Amino acid sequence: MQKLWGYKDKSNFGKYTYKREGLLDKIPHISPIKGVIIVRGKDYKKIFEFLKDKADIFSRRIILTAKDKKKLKV
Repeated sequence: MQKLWGYKDKSNFGKYTYKREGLLDKIPHISPIKGVIIVRGKDYKKIFEFLKDKADIFSRRIILTAKDKKKLKV
């Protein structure tokens, strides 16, 4: 799941730390609880294609709050 979420990479016995980007670093999203990702409709296909062989996917349309809309840039 590092390709999805990204990760911190350390080198030289932890002296240097690098942030390795994942797919979700490029897509506005909300993760209200572990295992749940909320994305915009136009970004759904990217996430679906990435996860289709790696996880069970359940898709729903939801009503967003104003705060959620701002975070997702809708």
